[in-house]
Amino acid sequence: MSAVGAGTGSPLISVVVPVYNHERYIFECVDSALMQEGAPPFEVVVVDDGSTDRTPRILQTFGPRIQVIRQPRSGAATALNRGFAAARAPYVCWLSSDDRFEPGKLAAQWQYVTRRPCTALCYTSFHVIDGHGVRQYTVDSPWDSDRNRLYATLLEGCFINGSTTIVRKDAFFQVGGFDPALVQGHDYDLWLRLFERYEVGCIPEPLLSYRWHGSNMSANPAADRYYSNLVRQRAARRRQQFGGGTS
Repeated sequence: MSAVGAGTGSPLISVVVPVYNHERYIFECVDSALMQEGAPPFEVVVVDDGSTDRTPRILQTFGPRIQVIRQPRSGAATALNRGFAAARAPYVCWLSSDDRFEPGKLAAQWQYVTRRPCTALCYTSFHVIDGHGVRQYTVDSPWDSDRNRLYATLLEGCFINGSTTIVRKDAFFQVGGFDPALVQGHDYDLWLRLFERYEVGCIPEPLLSYRWHGSNMSANPAADRYYSNLVRQRAARRRQQFGGGTS
């Protein structure tokens, strides 16, 4: 099992890291999760989705500080679902294996959700870094206190970076988790389903460094458009079925 950081007792936050062949970045990624400052008790669960490079050996260097789950290559959505299922905490963060948390991310989001326990999803702004870790610019994530307006903005395009999020685990399972049938857009699909049923929140501070290195999944514009349109079509069908709008 993974070690519980920032104190003793059961974890209050689980950090799920899905990884496939990211030997170049996985140490920095996991280390950024383990080095969180001022966080409540947390655990780090890494799902190795069939890596064939040095990723498994690098993960071994962390010893009992992390939990590692190995599975045959199944895709990001399946790896994330596996990690969320293994998570012991009531709140789960996702950290992509080429990204890194800013030092105070878990503390800031824990403070946010404990003050607003109805929040099922909280996201943040983020920095963009290059393949060498050099900061390029900062993305200020949109926010509107009116959830219907914010949902309408989300339908225009996914503005939530998955690695910035913290999700209430019970809400995640209530809406069905990530859809493995979606090669891309599984995160966008989940955010829309959570928006439709639960309160959401945003911290404007950039609490993630998102690495853009040219081989990101979102680097294929045609595939990105296809899956984004598919996700929006699904959302439209749900609105027709249940009468439109968010609850």
